Amino acid sequence: MTDPLTSVDSTTVSHVIALCAAAADAPALTACLSAWTGSITAAVVVVVRAQGDHAAVAAILARLDPALTAEAVDGAAAAPGRIYLCPAQSTVRVVAGRLRLSRRDREIVGDPHIDVALSLLAEDQGTGAIAVLFAGAVSDAFGGTYAVKEVGGMVMVQDENAKSAGARSEVALLADYVLPAKSLLMELQGYVEHHRRMRKARKVAPEVDDDGVERVVSIIGSHTGVDFRDYQKTTLLRRIQRRMSVHRAASMVAYIDLLQQSPHEVIVLYREMLIGVTRFFRDEHAFVALRARVIPQLLARAGAQEPIRVWVAGCATGEEAYSIAMSIQDGLEDLGTHAEIKVFATDLDREAVEFASAGVYPASVVADIPPHLLERFFTRTGDSGYQIAKHIREMLVFAPHNILKDPPFYKIDLVTCRNLLIYLQPALQRKVLSSFHFALKSEGFLMLGMSESLGDLASYFSAVEGKWRLYQKTPGLRAPPPSDELFHEVHRFRPSPQRPGHPTAAAAAGDSLQEVINQSLLREFLPAFLVNEPCEVLHESLRLLSLVAECMTSIAMVTGADGSIRYVNRRFVEISGWSADEVIGGNPRLLKSPDADPRQAAELWAAITTGNRWQGRFVNRTKSGATFCEDAVIIPVLGRDGMVANYLKLSQVVPGP
Repeated sequence: MTDPLTSVDSTTVSHVIALCAAAADAPALTACLSAWTGSITAAVVVVVRAQGDHAAVAAILARLDPALTAEAVDGAAAAPGRIYLCPAQSTVRVVAGRLRLSRRDREIVGDPHIDVALSLLAEDQGTGAIAVLFAGAVSDAFGGTYAVKEVGGMVMVQDENAKSAGARSEVALLADYVLPAKSLLMELQGYVEHHRRMRKARKVAPEVDDDGVERVVSIIGSHTGVDFRDYQKTTLLRRIQRRMSVHRAASMVAYIDLLQQSPHEVIVLYREMLIGVTRFFRDEHAFVALRARVIPQLLARAGAQEPIRVWVAGCATGEEAYSIAMSIQDGLEDLGTHAEIKVFATDLDREAVEFASAGVYPASVVADIPPHLLERFFTRTGDSGYQIAKHIREMLVFAPHNILKDPPFYKIDLVTCRNLLIYLQPALQRKVLSSFHFALKSEGFLMLGMSESLGDLASYFSAVEGKWRLYQKTPGLRAPPPSDELFHEVHRFRPSPQRPGHPTAAAAAGDSLQEVINQSLLREFLPAFLVNEPCEVLHESLRLLSLVAECMTSIAMVTGADGSIRYVNRRFVEISGWSADEVIGGNPRLLKSPDADPRQAAELWAAITTGNRWQGRFVNRTKSGATFCEDAVIIPVLGRDGMVANYLKLSQVVPGP
């Protein structure tokens, strides 16, 4: 290897590439670098997974042209085309064109060396960051991959990982390229050169191509139903341009042509727009403040009949939502008391939500977790990961939710939304903050990201810890509602009273799900999402009935078109004494009291089987035989074919008969 301190003009380094590998990747690394000539404007840093892998990787680099490799030394100038091997006990970063080394912490749980290296790469290089992940490194690159993608960097993954499970498959989904080892170098050179030319062109003509961005956003919206028009244009453009470089698109027009021809690329770009960085206990001091200043107040208010309700908006892959749940549970255990905790964790990205719901994370990710919480709230899942303890997972309900379109939650004790507002334009930030104000209880709390503020709504909150973006809703002040149809929908409920068995005109042909929500559930000011497995047969929009179905004061039941019970909520269980397992698959007749009107069933079925709504009073009995009365509405829900697919029953217990 050459003398690493040789004076080099580092101004021509356009990108910094992190090649991440383990000793087992020796054949793939050799295949990738065998044709390395240094004809690239990027500097390369090799990051090994474990200290024991260093010798094997060093032996491979020793076979290359010695003029193109060097051991990384603190202070050395980073040169284009040169490969630097990070010392076994160090972490390396490139700052202002020079290598900067720090000692590697060997005691951190999970040995997150690659995650740390990639996170620093993203922080230092922004859009010039490139991560190349070989098979042995992918499981340790989960958090770092998100960090690189979030700043507009690029990720390549060796194709052997694409079929792997867990965090590996999640990393592969994020990758811009998934290729055989021998093909990585060629694509790497092409990407760097194209991206370098694009960045140079932007310096000459820095204005944003608003028309081009608008056309791209329109294409995404037509395919996904998600509108990104009010997102920050610079963020949108950065992610569009990365995909342009991946495809070597010569212009925005050329890339738009590609989008119009490739639905797959539209979906890939859509996912790019959703990428955000999250970690367990991100901004540690903010969580310390939350634990000291907010959680004790939540616990002091908690009653035996009412759970602590938290909404984590923009939860991504779930780390923050679980961090909140663990913090509250930690507080409960310190007090030696019990309270029910319900955390609603939502995100626009369905795949991220599905990943989060499993609660399984690679070992490197849990390095951010305080040891006493790791021991109590995690279990090992083999050599490569951890799973959140079952009693913590059961506190959370994960579901897709569009914060800009779907109704907000209600009666929430704590809302956290960290590092999502920064992607929205000011007008949309105001709308979202107004919805949070609406969602919170009278003296509820709000937690934002370190780069975010309340803006025009500052007067509606008081600072609990302003430095850490912790706020409390000011009692007696009502923030102006957003002028958005979404929030008008929240208040457009309370249908006029109907006579029992008399369908409304709107119900004559069967109700759409939106009518069900507007006229029935939203009278409780509560959106909901049905997430029980049996209810997957319902219209897709019925997920908007889920998250609060378990907390609402009404009894809720869903049956199939044949009348068999598919779902009941917690209120049903509390009133009837029957468990969900006992009634799922059964018939609602099991509730029928001997005192019930025998003509009622015939009238009911005559109405609902023809697509009409029925409303009336039932005289029912509990599992123990006690009689109770309920005022109910039964609403047919149409399937995609226009036929009745399910029936939704909502009811309130009333004095009877």
